[in-house]
Amino acid sequence: MKKTSLFRLLILSTAVLAGATLAQEWERLEDVPVPVQRWACLTYSYSGYGSRSYDTVWGIFPAPAYGRTWFLYYDCVDGHWHYPADSVINRDMKQTALTFQWLECGVVYLVGQTLDGDNLFWYPLNEGRWYSEPITAFALGPRPGLAYKANPGYNQQLEPIPGWLYCLAGGGQQFWRYWLPSSYPPVTVDGIYPAQGALIADQTPVFIWQEEGAAIEYRLVVATDPELNNTVINVITTVPQYQVETRLANGTYYWQTASRSAGSGWKTGPVHSFRLQGGWERLADIPTRVGDGGALAYCGKFFRTSSDIFIAFVGGGDTLCYAYVDEYNRWVRLYSEERVPPQNIGAALSAINDEGAGDIFAIFGQGDYNLYRYAWARWINTGGLPEPFGPGASIAVKKQENTCYRLVYLTTGEGMGRPNNHFWLIRVLWDQELHSFSGAQTNTSNFFNSSKVLITSTGVPLCYNISMERDQNSRLVLFDGMGRRIFRMNAGQHITWKPDNSGVYFLLLDQEQRRCRIKIVVR
Repeated sequence: MKKTSLFRLLILSTAVLAGATLAQEWERLEDVPVPVQRWACLTYSYSGYGSRSYDTVWGIFPAPAYGRTWFLYYDCVDGHWHYPADSVINRDMKQTALTFQWLECGVVYLVGQTLDGDNLFWYPLNEGRWYSEPITAFALGPRPGLAYKANPGYNQQLEPIPGWLYCLAGGGQQFWRYWLPSSYPPVTVDGIYPAQGALIADQTPVFIWQEEGAAIEYRLVVATDPELNNTVINVITTVPQYQVETRLANGTYYWQTASRSAGSGWKTGPVHSFRLQGGWERLADIPTRVGDGGALAYCGKFFRTSSDIFIAFVGGGDTLCYAYVDEYNRWVRLYSEERVPPQNIGAALSAINDEGAGDIFAIFGQGDYNLYRYAWARWINTGGLPEPFGPGASIAVKKQENTCYRLVYLTTGEGMGRPNNHFWLIRVLWDQELHSFSGAQTNTSNFFNSSKVLITSTGVPLCYNISMERDQNSRLVLFDGMGRRIFRMNAGQHITWKPDNSGVYFLLLDQEQRRCRIKIVVR
């Protein structure tokens, strides 16, 4: 016979937050006006420009039979699909991935493989047209992922870098970051651009300096050393600016201008310096090869952890999920207590990251027709999808303002073995209710029946005292938000843990045939 166990848990100075995930029924919206098939993808825009709606789902829809790719947007306010300017890319495209830059004017970014190679495309909302450049640093393969991260140090004068693109190349393990140049015109500081000490990402920058009233010509010298011996640019121009035409290598540059009036010699100015970091930069490889079913999403300060986190699927029927910790350039396994479905064709990830909410939604591809949300260190099944899906399935998620709802938009792609233009919406409720929780000791039943989220502050000690028969198969384990174990307690042990850093932790209690999970949010 099993002996009766007694657990005592003492938690000091806290309030408790309880949560539950509830979903309404799927609602069919206006159909996509073009076929939705393999390589289609969606992204949600967190901002807009001018008359463009701030509440928009963008979509890329390759159409191989027509040799073109459609670019459309769904206005979440008026409930209709629209064709923006330059809505057709006259090339068949595959190996696509889509994301949205919400800083500055708003830019849609796309990677894709066409007959002339791999390309990066971008669509500034203030211009309403597509631009592109070849990707030569790596090759796209099945199935790439693309995510945007805003630059928290963005400054239009001294750091005109609105953020970065992160690309899971697909077909291998490579992971890359692209430094985004500003989509705004240059802003001078003390009459010059690039400003003294600035960091820029434009590899073909324009140099601007102050005009001299009587000058008939100017000289610009750019070098990689302060003495201007290792010159990379030495030109004479009649206007106080110069547009670089050949890409500059990354590094620190020093530059000086001189002016000359009629009948006089050259008058030189001071030497300025700036740093250039642009183009593609290779990061740490993901540990597992990425295949069909791969996906990538930026999650911000994941559950209020101190570092920016990206979540990745590797596809290929694998069940491994990874988290990329940007601060340390490192991939780690994404911890999940529950069984993770295999990732197959049609898998997709989407996350809300504008406030570091860590709201992550996923579909795992053909063979599992459910919508999942990652929370409390596990993938939570929020319910079935409205119809089978396949290649071209994609999701985009947004907050519904002033409510606890998360809105998930879905295309099911080739869900019936043929192109399918159905477009769906579901409202997922993240119910949050505050409760009080006393610091008194609680017995086993109270522990298992208590609220499952705890709010505390850094520096506040949390004391755990467990007493039970030593031959009982029970344990208490604390994990951080990345699934790394902080401590484990067995029978008869006592520990006091004082969190030094803000973040999210998970306390797991296993007792015989029962399991309890408490989420600890340290602010």
